[in-house]
Amino acid sequence: CTLKDLVAADPAAPLSRIMREVPAQVTADADLREVARAAAKYNLLSVPVVDLAGMLMGMVTVDDILSELVDAR
Repeated sequence: CTLKDLVAADPAAPLSRIMREVPAQVTADADLREVARAAAKYNLLSVPVVDLAGMLMGMVTVDDILSELVDAR
């Protein structure tokens, strides 16, 4: 959803009613390429890492991805 969607929405409305699609996320066993693809596809600054139940475990930032790519070369 956009900022406009959030501002115009009923403050009591759950995000699931406002959002347009399932947000990008990866599991803890995702490789760097998969995380980078998710970040690029959705233009994200960070990608949520979830467990098999969909619970948030952490975030991988674009800085984390770039650091890994630079260190690998």
